[in-house]
Amino acid sequence: MTPTRLRLWTTFIIALAALFFLSVGVNLYTDWLWYRSVNYQQVYLISLGSQLAVFFGAAIPFVLIFMGNVILARKLSTRGRLYRGQQRALDLPVFGWLIVITGLVLGLAVGLAAAPRWLDFQRFLHSTSFGLADPLFGLDVGFFIFSLPVYQFVQGWLITTLVMALVGAAFIYFIAQIPHLRDDTASIRPHVRLHISALGAALFVVIAWGHNLATYDLLYSPRGVAFGASYTDVHAELVALRAMFWIALIIAALLLVNVFLRRLWWPIIGAAAWMVLGLLALTVVPSVIQRYVVEPNELALEGPYIEHNIRYTNLAYGLDRVDERAFGEVAPLTLERLDANRATMQNIRLWDYRPLSETYRQIQEIRLYYRFNDLDIDRYSINGDYRQVIIAARELDQSRLQSPTWVNQRLQFTHGYGVVMNPVNEVTGEGLPPLWIKDLPPQSAVPIAVTRPEIYFGEMTT
Repeated sequence: MTPTRLRLWTTFIIALAALFFLSVGVNLYTDWLWYRSVNYQQVYLISLGSQLAVFFGAAIPFVLIFMGNVILARKLSTRGRLYRGQQRALDLPVFGWLIVITGLVLGLAVGLAAAPRWLDFQRFLHSTSFGLADPLFGLDVGFFIFSLPVYQFVQGWLITTLVMALVGAAFIYFIAQIPHLRDDTASIRPHVRLHISALGAALFVVIAWGHNLATYDLLYSPRGVAFGASYTDVHAELVALRAMFWIALIIAALLLVNVFLRRLWWPIIGAAAWMVLGLLALTVVPSVIQRYVVEPNELALEGPYIEHNIRYTNLAYGLDRVDERAFGEVAPLTLERLDANRATMQNIRLWDYRPLSETYRQIQEIRLYYRFNDLDIDRYSINGDYRQVIIAARELDQSRLQSPTWVNQRLQFTHGYGVVMNPVNEVTGEGLPPLWIKDLPPQSAVPIAVTRPEIYFGEMTT
């Protein structure tokens, strides 16, 4: 590469990086302004700091493990008697730079994929006990809420890291054998078998851990008539997962033994056996049991698990603490009693939000690019009376712009405008809601002033 071309590429890469960081910086600063406007700077800083911690916590170890294995494979591949041309190819500086760039790019991807899981780690760090055990494993419910998601993430990260390291090392070893393929002298050397077997053993240990974690995930199973662990999950899939746990550990042990025996076919046979047994134990057998054992006698077999579902649903919603009281004798309803409870009668809701939302859209959206995303029930003090009302914000829907140019999206059409409000218990002669606040600009028929109708942050714009 000539010096001129090198300078051009360097300038291009620097400009691209500057553009990327500028875009990220603008988004971060915009978010900071919003959080500061509502006095929640600490929440934003904790969120941002947690995402950065998870990003680097996932990316840096990945890069070290991946590049360590690939560099080791490169060094081992240049040992012994090789063709001079192949030895030069593996020793070229550009090959080393290619390894570094590949590791950094993959590490960036892994970190970006991990960063959104920051809330799982915050829950894990601030976990607490529910004081309630699940019916299948006898573990505190807090384990499934706070700990299990983090363990599953770490297990998935380890799988990704070891698979990429294994693929990278195998690719280097394959490159080293290309010249030998031409004269039919290719062979798998002992140090290659040692390296691949060690990585394979580590991978199957992590796979075994994944099978163990999957047993706890059965409490979220959608199989059966009720959500949660069903008869098939407990009597078929749970047994299969525990069997697969030991099978994966046995395969890992065989691969560790193969570190010393250094036989080529053991890793291949182990992986094939695990896949075949997994297909049979985790897919075929549970499906057969569900179809031919459970479904013909579903009520009897699923009964205990339906009871678990009902009991723990009641506990989750606090329905086990419902205090039932008898009303006693109820006096007849009279006009005098209705007049005495006028405030209550004025707040009995007649309007259903679903048809009312269509009415709002027809008579009050006014512009094509405005939209009522949702209707809410609220209460306001009006002329000394506490009234229940339905209110909706007129938000901007930029997807409805006829000309979505940069100027229109960034400078001209930037916010929604105004609200619509009506009482919950009144209807006009035409069958429409009497609007207390309506139109553009907002017109109010009650003593409620809309002083700042602009809507920059709403349900559609945050």
